[in-house]
Parts: sequence; C-alpha cells; structure tokens
Amino acid sequence: MPSTAVYQDKNPLVFPKGAPGAFDDDPSKPFAKTNYPKKKDEFEWIYSDEPHTTRRREILKQHPEIKKLFGAEPLTFWIVLGITLSQLWIASWIGESSWTVWLLIMYIYGATVNHTLQLANHEISHNLVFEGNLWANFFTGILANVATAIPSSVTFRYYHMDHHIYQGVDISDTDIPSEWELRTFTTTPMKLIWMMCQSLAYALRPVFVNPKPLTKWQLFNAAIILGLDYIIYQYCGLW
Repeated sequence: MPSTAVYQDKNPLVFPKGAPGAFDDDPSKPFAKTNYPKKKDEFEWIYSDEPHTTRRREILKQHPEIKKLFGAEPLTFWIVLGITLSQLWIASWIGESSWTVWLLIMYIYGATVNHTLQLANHEISHNLVFEGNLWANFFTGILANVATAIPSSVTFRYYHMDHHIYQGVDISDTDIPSEWELRTFTTTPMKLIWMMCQSLAYALRPVFVNPKPLTKWQLFNAAIILGLDYIIYQYCGLW
C-alpha cells in the first residue's frame, strides 16, 4: 500500500479503499468532510486525480493476475453480426404481425439487443474486438449501427476518446450534463423527463456543447447506414 504522501493534497473521495486517508465514512454523505458550501443548482469542481487511473494502479498492484484478462475479444464481432442478422430477419416479417406481437418483440427483444449493439460500440471504440487492426474494428462499429439505423459509431469513437483523456472536465468531456441541463431539469417531473430522454441527451449533447468538424469517415459511416436504411425500408417497410 502506498504511503500517505502519494495522495497528499488529494480529495479523499478518489483514494482506493483502504489507502491511508481514504474516505470510508457513510457513503450517503460523500461531502461530509469537505468544508466549502454546496448548492444543488451548481456544479462542484474537485481538483484531484481522475479516479480510474488511481484505482487501476492499486488494483493491479494487489491483483496482477487481472492482466491476463486484458486484450481484444473477437467473439464480439460474431455477437454483433448475429444480432444484426436477427434484427433484419425480424424486420422482414414483423410488419405483417399483430400489434401485440410487434410491441412484445420490440420491447423485450429489439430494445435489449439494440442496447447491446450500442454497448458493443463502446468496446469497438477502444479497438477491443480485433487486436491491432484499426480498420477491422472500424467496420465492425459500422456493422453495429445497421440494426440501430443511426450512423453513430465513428462520431462516438471521437467523443469517447475525449471522455477518457479529459474525464470529468466540463465541455471537453461531453458525458457530463451541460449547464443548461443542470438549470433546466430542476423539478421532479423535469428530472423524470431527463432520465427518460437520457439516450437523446447523450447523443445530442456533444453536438451542442463541443461540436467538431465533420470528417470523411463520419460521412462514410452516414452514407453506409442511411443507404442501408433506405434499402431496408424498401423491402420491409417502416413498421
């Protein structure tokens, strides 16, 4: 275990559990030991190490065997391909089914596996499908967009790298809600709306908070997915 000096002048909330000076009081009162005033309608800026790096170092020190689990997982490609084909197959006949079948398939299966594809794109953005093969990962990400019908893979890759490099830095890390969201969704009903629209906020926030110039790869992603959307619409219809 490192000495207290390693964490000198750092916020105890980011200390690994058990480290000297770590915050181990009531987890429901995380700011109990801080002495600055808090306001529920303002952000709190904490000038300390990004916690993932500190925790990673401590975990590897105590459990070096975890390194055996590091690396790419090619099976992800086959899962993405299988889900995509299953969704295309369902699209070929679901339009002739009753609304109850349509609703159940959409809610139980469609929503679940489409969410799986979005999560797969997270792993793909870290190039964790094919070891050392950027383009194979790149095209797997676009494949994962086919069933969701939205060309998001390349754009997500760009912004997600910023999230890791500048984690916790407002504006640069667009995973953090914007100041407008903080000041708009203040009541219980509004917060409920915000929670229900979280995927929409996650998708649109980067465009407004930290817009980036379009790249040819984003346009390529859009051309492939929108082109396939049109073909699927022609053969399967809208519903």
